[in-house]
Amino acid sequence: MQTEVNNLYDRYSNGESSVLEIGKELDSEANKVFTTNASGITDSSGYRYYDRETIESLGIEEVEEEFYINVEKRSVISRLGIEYEGEKYYTLEQLSNGLYNVEYDNKNSNGPEFNATI
Repeated sequence: MQTEVNNLYDRYSNGESSVLEIGKELDSEANKVFTTNASGITDSSGYRYYDRETIESLGIEEVEEEFYINVEKRSVISRLGIEYEGEKYYTLEQLSNGLYNVEYDNKNSNGPEFNATI
């Protein structure tokens, strides 16, 4: 799902603001996830609910989970949490060793320059 959100972010950064409207309004379960103890994220603004119907409409297959997603922040939060080594996690950032970093800041906006003198 993170890969798809990265693709949506690319579309958004290229001017396609309609991707921010994909998904549904947050459901009542969101209150359980947007807490310090659960996901560690308490500000739910900008997040949309991606249920299975929404995920299938994006052409993504074999995803059983549902998510809360903020495309602008490239943030994906599991709606029910994922069990890993006996602990429940809601975001990839919560996993030990930071298996995936979504806080990407491309500081190199220009391509490289090469000068060769012979």
